[in-house]
Amino acid sequence: MSIELDICIPVKNRLGFWHQGQWRYLLPRTLESIRSVQAALPGVYLRTYISDFHSDDADVEAVCQEVLGSEVPCIIHKAPPPFSRGGGLKRAWSLGHAPYVFLLDADMTFDESVIRHAWEHLTMNRAVF
Repeated sequence: MSIELDICIPVKNRLGFWHQGQWRYLLPRTLESIRSVQAALPGVYLRTYISDFHSDDADVEAVCQEVLGSEVPCIIHKAPPPFSRGGGLKRAWSLGHAPYVFLLDADMTFDESVIRHAWEHLTMNRAVF
């Protein structure tokens, strides 16, 4: 399997939140799942595009660098307010180049089985949502 896949994520203050005495990470967990998929599927070439609507809870670029390192390129677009999930996905998508796009929210995780399943459907000319 050889696939180029752009992953698009809109972000506004989604590093995480404090809940019942502990920090619950959102965006870092999503980025960790992207890094894990890249490691598990060597024939898949992932690029991450983030539309950041001026997050002030964390430096999104630093979080991406820390979690993804050089394993998965991460391009960040500074989007103008107000936050719009659809607008952010569209902006992130417009930056990409790959023939396939995977749209995520900043609090979603997935594993390689999702990409394998999607690829099966794409090779049969089916859309995947």
